[in-house]
Amino acid sequence: MKNFGSLNLHLSTTENTTEPIYVLSNKYYYNGEYNASDDFLNNYDIDVSYGYDEKYLYAPLSITGYDEEIGKSFTQYQFKIVVNGIYKFKILNFSTQEITYQTFNISNIGIKNQWGEDVYYDNYDEDGNFNPTPVLFLEYIDTTTVRIRTQPFSFNEIINLKCSTKFEDGEYQENRNIYNYSIDSGNTFYDNETGVKENIVDLYYFYIDVNVDGNYFFQFYNIENKNTTEGSIYVDINQFVIDNVDNIEKFTDKMVAWSKLHFGFLTYPFELIINIFGRVQNITIEEPVLTIPTLKDPFTKTIILNQTSYNLKDSVNISATSSFLYDIYLVLVDVILIFLFVMLCKKTFEEVFR
Repeated sequence: MKNFGSLNLHLSTTENTTEPIYVLSNKYYYNGEYNASDDFLNNYDIDVSYGYDEKYLYAPLSITGYDEEIGKSFTQYQFKIVVNGIYKFKILNFSTQEITYQTFNISNIGIKNQWGEDVYYDNYDEDGNFNPTPVLFLEYIDTTTVRIRTQPFSFNEIINLKCSTKFEDGEYQENRNIYNYSIDSGNTFYDNETGVKENIVDLYYFYIDVNVDGNYFFQFYNIENKNTTEGSIYVDINQFVIDNVDNIEKFTDKMVAWSKLHFGFLTYPFELIINIFGRVQNITIEEPVLTIPTLKDPFTKTIILNQTSYNLKDSVNISATSSFLYDIYLVLVDVILIFLFVMLCKKTFEEVFR
């Protein structure tokens, strides 16, 4: 194998970003037809590990492109990174059989928090030692419950941590709630047993589900170096739920508009159901007030009766509950209309396809 140059790896960017970043090699340029035997990049084999003490399971992709500035085609190794952590590259030079290592500690891929802000975290210190501090995020569960979760970790990282949580001034209690999820890394994964190639990265985080407002604290204990770190977050469940319900309503409005465009009047029952839920959510108890306008003699313009307002609750002792019951009555009427409409549709379809 010819060796026309040395392999160098670098990051596509060191700036903060919420997009994936890449570890790239230097480029092999060529004119005309590509000749694999002349490509010095083929003189190297690269394996990649992600996370603390992980196996070398991944490999970069060989990509091709065209450089507009110099007017030449090129090949290049590219490894996609979608989550912060430590990435180790083991590089074998076929010509010399020499193995070299290069490590990248990635901490500039941000995660959006509950306020839409980009949050960055670093699970490793300047010397490359695993030493994370809890970075906390909120996730919507339902109208009464919010999930507090940490930043993600690889399997070998999270098993080296113990997590404890507490509320306000309480005592720390060990927390063993761990959630596992997978993301598409865009890279190649080698299964030594089955030979199946996948591109999935398994990630894990600690979490608790809460339904009380206040300050919550997370504490990490690093089993290997015995270090303890702490992080906290304040939870306002009502405000967080309101923010997320607003997003759900915007999504619902878009879906209704799309359905109307494609299905016409057939979307009416679903739109009516959505309107009912909206009406129930927005029911408010108000004072029932009757306003009588000013009455004048049309010829002499003499005022017969001045404008007067009557509070029905004060006048006839109607409680605010009556107003609430009236709103409920309107909702029930809508439910009956939906039922009758569905039955009418059912009957019509049966007659059509009889």
